Amino acid sequence: MIIETIERLLASDLSAYYIHQQTGVSASSIQRLRSGDRQISKLTLDSAEKLYMFQLSLDNANQSHKLN
Repeated sequence: MIIETIERLLASDLSAYYIHQQTGVSASSIQRLRSGDRQISKLTLDSAEKLYMFQLSLDNANQSHKLN
């Protein structure tokens, strides 16, 4: 579930720089994840948590917009 959630974030149209600004995970790490040069399973727990929590916040925001 965590990996799938992070994969959704990586597959989004959000720029690596924007994700970096929101999470503190380096843009280059995000780009390497997107290109397949780095695996999600090899992320530090801290980076994985930041990406996961950011995607959850996006999911919650999207859910709120759908309800309104």
